[in-house]
Amino acid sequence: MSDKIIQLIRKMEYEKAYLLMCSLPLEEKWEVLSTDLYDEDPKIIYVFLLYLIATDGNEAEWQYYCCLYLIYCNPFFDDTMKLASWHIKQAIRLNPKNIGYKKQVISTFYSYSEQYFSHKEYYQYAVDVLKDDPNDSDAKK
Repeated sequence: MSDKIIQLIRKMEYEKAYLLMCSLPLEEKWEVLSTDLYDEDPKIIYVFLLYLIATDGNEAEWQYYCCLYLIYCNPFFDDTMKLASWHIKQAIRLNPKNIGYKKQVISTFYSYSEQYFSHKEYYQYAVDVLKDDPNDSDAKK
């Protein structure tokens, strides 16, 4: 089924691809996008991710995965990190209790030369992370 999904995404038949993906757990959907389609045109994959945000019930997760895709898979914009930060902000807005999203902000964006988050946001995320994991070294910094 994975091969069929990949073919549909390549053809930009996003609705059909999504309908086939519905039976997969979220992690497997992400695996198809991040690994199986890694060498594909990143604009097509990113547009499909946007389609998933609009269609799938896991909007916060797909916002998070958009962030990860832009950072780690195939950045194609001049200012990819700015767009990635926007997606993670949306994920946090939609699911403010998710500590993983906040850990990602602290570990990835805090040391980045461009600052897309305020000091107040970094501080609050660090406080939230440390409540969950008092030994988190990035949050302690």
